[in-house]
Amino acid sequence: MIRQGIIDSAEIYSQNLAGKVFLYVYGEEYFEVSFPVDHFLHLTGVETRLSARDFYKNTKKTILTNNQFYFDARHPYANAKKKLPCLNNCASHFRYFSDT
Repeated sequence: MIRQGIIDSAEIYSQNLAGKVFLYVYGEEYFEVSFPVDHFLHLTGVETRLSARDFYKNTKKTILTNNQFYFDARHPYANAKKKLPCLNNCASHFRYFSDT
């Protein structure tokens, strides 16, 4: 379940967020949010022995295996289960603003 969620998220991340920078403006305040490909791993909530870039590449190619990521005290299963739907929703949110 988590593996497929990561793969689905990678496709959405790749199409809508990877390599992009968004500027949020609120009144007189503003900030940028960037989405480098090597930050995808952090957003999934899992741990791996792969580099962040290799994790992303394997996920995009759908060759990520269950043995290539794991959960621990810093990266519990429950967090990954919560993060993946949020990542997909975030991508939809940013895509909405970038298309207008």
